[in-house]
Amino acid sequence: MKKISILLLSVLTLVGCNRNRIPELTEEEQNQIVADARVLLSKYTEQADIPENEWPNSFIKFEPVIVKHSYSGIVIIRYKFVSHESGFMIPKKKGMVLESDQSVGYEKISNDLYYYWIPNEH
Repeated sequence: MKKISILLLSVLTLVGCNRNRIPELTEEEQNQIVADARVLLSKYTEQADIPENEWPNSFIKFEPVIVKHSYSGIVIIRYKFVSHESGFMIPKKKGMVLESDQSVGYEKISNDLYYYWIPNEH
């Protein structure tokens, strides 16, 4: 039983690490994600989950589990497990700089496109 628990934990850790890896994006893909997010920001003015049938193809490619309009922008959640999640963030305001802190990490991919993660310790 102990071996099964260790094996399961190892598999979950590997899956989690893989989801934290920032996908390689062409400049065209980066621009399309940001452009599609801007359309959603203008269409959905309230903070809410965006229905799957409204997800643009540029988002679907990354197999999100949730896409939402948050207080800070469009969030494309690629992975969510208990207290950990990661995905893309497109800030509401063009040119807004997102900085990591203890509760969330950000890595800038391009102007107005970030990869974020919320660590397990949060």
